[in-house]
Amino acid sequence: MRLRKGVAPRVWEELVLATVGDAWGLGDEVCGLVLTLKANEDVVAVWNRNAADKDAVMRIKQVIMRLLSVERLDAFDYRPHDQAIKGLHSTPQFTR
Repeated sequence: MRLRKGVAPRVWEELVLATVGDAWGLGDEVCGLVLTLKANEDVVAVWNRNAADKDAVMRIKQVIMRLLSVERLDAFDYRPHDQAIKGLHSTPQFTR
């Protein structure tokens, strides 16, 4: 998710608490969170183990939507790790 400056602390806190409390309901499917602070924006990424598991990907998106009060599913862009690693300086797994 690309975030305007000042929003990342709240988003980061929500995602960390969701991960620690297993709000995902997916066991160990969510395997990482990344916060990147940039000059003009901040970027948060949620990593999951299996990009082929479409149900898990959808569940992750739904939990993020609920946590952050996002109403549109198309607010997110999903990228499997092999595609995301090719474009390290482009859009992360979820875009907002």
